[in-house]
Amino acid sequence: MRTWIEHHGIPQALYTDAKTVCVRPPTTEELHTGRVPQTQLGLMCERLGIQIVIARSPVATGRIERNHGTTQDRLVKKMRQSQIATIDAANAFRSAEYLVDHNRRFAVPAESGVDAHVPVPPCLDLDTVFCLEELRRLAKIGSCGITVARCK
Repeated sequence: MRTWIEHHGIPQALYTDAKTVCVRPPTTEELHTGRVPQTQLGLMCERLGIQIVIARSPVATGRIERNHGTTQDRLVKKMRQSQIATIDAANAFRSAEYLVDHNRRFAVPAESGVDAHVPVPPCLDLDTVFCLEELRRLAKIGSCGITVARCK
């Protein structure tokens, strides 16, 4: 997603199925506090102002799942055939070869030629946006603890 945003700008929405990378059920603590459950991707989208739109119909969900399955199956096989063993080599292969072939075969022209991406504001630090966070309990005092978010 970061590469896409760096090249095209910030999309207004992300259309996806309801897999746990985008949405998840609330924890007991979230149910009690009313806090909205979010995944790492959900937090990143919130920081960028990207709306996550969940496909609700079986047809739309199937289309998304078929695309993900196609990508996962083909990309892994093609990387094995090319003897790719590092992240840098995988990223180079994805950009230079795989996506070019994938888009040639499966891309569908948009109904409108209007680009709805928003330019990345100069003050926005993408390293901060694309930071994986985890909650850690620092101390336990009685029944209360101090919880902090930590980027990794």
